[in-house]
Amino acid sequence: MSKPTSVKLTYFGVEAAAEKVRLALVLTATPFEDVRVPFADWKEIKPTTKYGVMPIMEVDGKEMHQSMAQLRYVASLGDGSLLPKDPTDAYKVELMVEMCHDFAAAWRPCLFIAMRPHLYGYGDDFEGDVKTAKTKELREKFTAETLPVWMKYFSDALEEHGGAFAAGPTLTIADCIWYPQLNYYTKGIADFVPGDCLDKFPAVKAYLARVAEVPAIAAWYAAH
Repeated sequence: MSKPTSVKLTYFGVEAAAEKVRLALVLTATPFEDVRVPFADWKEIKPTTKYGVMPIMEVDGKEMHQSMAQLRYVASLGDGSLLPKDPTDAYKVELMVEMCHDFAAAWRPCLFIAMRPHLYGYGDDFEGDVKTAKTKELREKFTAETLPVWMKYFSDALEEHGGAFAAGPTLTIADCIWYPQLNYYTKGIADFVPGDCLDKFPAVKAYLARVAEVPAIAAWYAAH
């Protein structure tokens, strides 16, 4: 498949939903304009968007939406390794993709309890010490109980798939999703989640190191 002549990816100045698409663009050597919108501007921009969400990817002037659809499109621009056509290999990739979605879903209440507590039935009075206490409770429980379960699932999958990358010996879209999701927990940016919380899972730490050493990915993060 021929490369587009112009790609622009628009998202906030964080990793989150857009990072997997950015990594796929990097891994397929697809030049793109990386537009990062300040959070303060979103209220004004949102009504102008087709679905009220980002990232938005413009390919030769045509908009594409939904980060997973964008990811698979970008993967198709490469040599086929990011999204294999062999049914068995494709199953392994999609298995790991869905596993990561479930892992992210397990964390989501811990994240949104601080950002969007109204989603969980809390009103305007859910602020201050009460909000902090509930956030602390959920995140500490996740770190102590849920995270180890998922890290065992992931470690076991690595071993089953060959021990190198998420779905086998080469990088795939599964790694574009898993790497930023896991690396988030090493940064210490989430209150009540220590940056060393993955240190007790050596297979996971080794995986993160392997992905970080991939030249294209290393260059991307060195520049960002």
